[in-house]
Amino acid sequence: MIDEVLPTFRYYADPFGEGRFERSATACEVCGRGRGWAFVGVLYSAKVNDPVICPWCIADGTAAEKWNGSFNETAEAIAEERDQEIRECTPNMQTWQDLQWPCHCDDACCYLGQPDAAELRAKPNALEALLARLAEDGHTGDGAERIVDAMGYSPTTYLFRCLHCGKQIAEWDAD
Repeated sequence: MIDEVLPTFRYYADPFGEGRFERSATACEVCGRGRGWAFVGVLYSAKVNDPVICPWCIADGTAAEKWNGSFNETAEAIAEERDQEIRECTPNMQTWQDLQWPCHCDDACCYLGQPDAAELRAKPNALEALLARLAEDGHTGDGAERIVDAMGYSPTTYLFRCLHCGKQIAEWDAD
């Protein structure tokens, strides 16, 4: 294992803190190097199942290229290079069901994490974003408040921020 500066991901605020990578002495199946970290997530590919991938090979797109795979899909059409960065160079978040990456201001948003009910209530913009999303799904008033109160493990909120205007966007899911 070697000590290198960890790559950053424009569209994922803290994949290391979120547990998308874990310490590992196993060599990456893309670059062949034992760099000390392995991806804990899914590469969608018909060519390989559960490969060991280091964060550097995700960040530079070589993992997706090697196996003609992707990590994510965007929710709407955006510029090809931005869409490609989400699909091929951004680790996916842990979700119950597949989630399309939200977009705003013609770009993908940055994933911030999975706040629980207390964290949502402490962040008015995040709470407002979740309540708006719940309303779109037909949950309003007391029903929406009960869902917010239950946020944590399941149901859960996936919080995003627009990189251009700062608007917070929330998706939610339950098992």
